[in-house]
Amino acid sequence: MFRRLALHPGADADVCSVGALAGVDVGSAERALAALVRANLVEQHRPGRFRLHDLLRALAVDLVARHDGDGARRVAMIRLIDHYVDRTIAAQNATSPRKWRRDPAATTPEFVDETHAYAWLETECRTIVAVVRRAADLGAHAQVVRLALASAESLARSPGLAAEASAVLGHALRAARVDRDRAAVLHRLAILARNAGDLEAARAHCDRSLELSRAAGDRRGQAFVLDLLGTLDHLEGRDTEALEHHREALDLARGAGDRACEDDILHNLGKLCLERLGDPSGALDYFGQSLEIRRGLADRRGLVSTLNAMGATYAALNDPASAGQSFEEALAVSRDIGDRLSELDTLANLGRYRAAHGALDAALAEFDRARDIAVELGDVRRELRLRFDVAGAMHAAGRLKGAEEHYRSVLDLAVERDDTAVQEIAYRALGKLYFDLADRQTRSP
Repeated sequence: MFRRLALHPGADADVCSVGALAGVDVGSAERALAALVRANLVEQHRPGRFRLHDLLRALAVDLVARHDGDGARRVAMIRLIDHYVDRTIAAQNATSPRKWRRDPAATTPEFVDETHAYAWLETECRTIVAVVRRAADLGAHAQVVRLALASAESLARSPGLAAEASAVLGHALRAARVDRDRAAVLHRLAILARNAGDLEAARAHCDRSLELSRAAGDRRGQAFVLDLLGTLDHLEGRDTEALEHHREALDLARGAGDRACEDDILHNLGKLCLERLGDPSGALDYFGQSLEIRRGLADRRGLVSTLNAMGATYAALNDPASAGQSFEEALAVSRDIGDRLSELDTLANLGRYRAAHGALDAALAEFDRARDIAVELGDVRRELRLRFDVAGAMHAAGRLKGAEEHYRSVLDLAVERDDTAVQEIAYRALGKLYFDLADRQTRSP
């Protein structure tokens, strides 16, 4: 077992993945690892996580090269790859209403709950990237596609891993052998491009994905892509096209009987009504339908998203009590499932809501809590947005000196990151603030 650890591509490993490499059950792997730890050959650097010191890893690499032939090493690696495919799918099934089919021969247990699944994905995300690369090197095409698609959403949500997520999907696109798989990979690439602000690339991926989905007769796949095209139209101000794409997607999803897909489309129609069509009442109807589906599917991450959207809608309808209730429920659910990113976004929304209703000190407290999570996660983009939120709230409340300090902190961070777009926004905000300062001084007796 010691030498087989050299084959693991991650910085550390858990008992299940070590057992997969060695071809033994979990109990046997636990006993072997305990013996290796006692012999100071393996370090358990935190509960359930094992790693080799660099010198010992070099020894293990030498031993596995001398004692295991190419065939034995390949078999061990395929077992590890299959383990990660199955474990990632199990985590996806625990955290999403969309259920993937697991291998009937799989021996790894289901996750106890979504909190444990989120924790596993967060811990293993970089190892998953390495496993996909190793699978691609070995020509394990089916495993590359399944692992890439099952992990794509989690990798995209992990700060600092957007480039790795794109590379993983690139491997999957090259490995895909049927139109349905190619279409699914292109859809995920389109989502990454949208998240990065490259709407032209996102639309190109969508167009190709839609073409392949239609060729494969995949109505569910077409619904996903048309919904994303509607979102791109929304972002580009093409309101009529957005409505048409979302409605066509909704018909296809309902025809395919995919409630989770239907739910996503209803949510996006609500956002379109709220943000572009000036129809908060229509938005509330769509969000209400989405909420009902998400509660029925036990999709608690999706529930947080819809509750946040409903909070914003109630605020637009001048119903502060319902808005506050929606935001508070969203915050409670995000904390209950241990989804730090959703908690961050909900705290930010709650802060904006409180600031808009004149509760500046409460708003600043929410922003501070959200910013702490952004720093913890290393999510600089959200940290910048939160600094803007703080500055804007103070500016609106007339605390101009405090606002200046926070606008300047945004500018300094944008300069450090060479982010010219944010620098431009910060300069404009500072210009408006200095105008207001001058106006205040002029009006002062």
